[in-house]
Amino acid sequence: MKKITLIIAFAGITLQALSQGLEVGLNGSLGTTWLLNKNVFDQDEILNPTFSGGFTFGASATYFFSPKLGVGIELNSATVNQKYSGEYSANDTYEAKTTLKYLSIPVLLKLQTESGFYFEIGPQFNSLSKAKEEYTSDPSDPDDYSSLNVKKGFENMVIAGVFGFGGRFDLNDNLALTAGVRFQYGIGDVTKEYSQTELLDLVTTGEGIYGEAGLTDAFAHTTQGGKYKYEKTTLATGSVQMGLVYKIGSK
Repeated sequence: MKKITLIIAFAGITLQALSQGLEVGLNGSLGTTWLLNKNVFDQDEILNPTFSGGFTFGASATYFFSPKLGVGIELNSATVNQKYSGEYSANDTYEAKTTLKYLSIPVLLKLQTESGFYFEIGPQFNSLSKAKEEYTSDPSDPDDYSSLNVKKGFENMVIAGVFGFGGRFDLNDNLALTAGVRFQYGIGDVTKEYSQTELLDLVTTGEGIYGEAGLTDAFAHTTQGGKYKYEKTTLATGSVQMGLVYKIGSK
């Protein structure tokens, strides 16, 4: 009985110690998203990437070892969009959009000053849950589509580097508001690389104009002259970040 009491007491002391400096909260962001690919940017009038936006929302937990240094982890739902426009001729144009849904987990080293300024940096792990594409031509065509599944053209995991900075504003002793900017740049490839034969099979199957590969991955394999050559696709985002955090213990 004495051993059980000691174990419970030790566990309680440990949890109390860990809670000192622990923060939990909710966060969200809105900003620009890009799928960067050399082949895509070299296509001239037939394919033009245009300004695109996306958003994230989720929960966070941060443990501060001191008033200035901490480590945080977030569990976010992230939407990455890449819009395109193009023309096959003066009277034959189109607009398209690739939408990727990720479960994003950043693990961030956080530095902050007494005045409230903060800086954060670390890796982010993006696990793909959905990949959709929509395509609208002008004049309209019966083959236009929306919400086409193109997940076969994308990698299931993308690792990225993240950094951000901003300020935090205490609302009371336990509640604080954070506001800043955050940037993400992918280390791994977003699209999947296929052999010329495999790509042909994907492009010629499915309901999309570029089949199951989708527009983004199809052009990642295609040079301006229409030849087969794969180029890596890089994820890049920049967003305004907002958060509401609750301080469980004093740091």
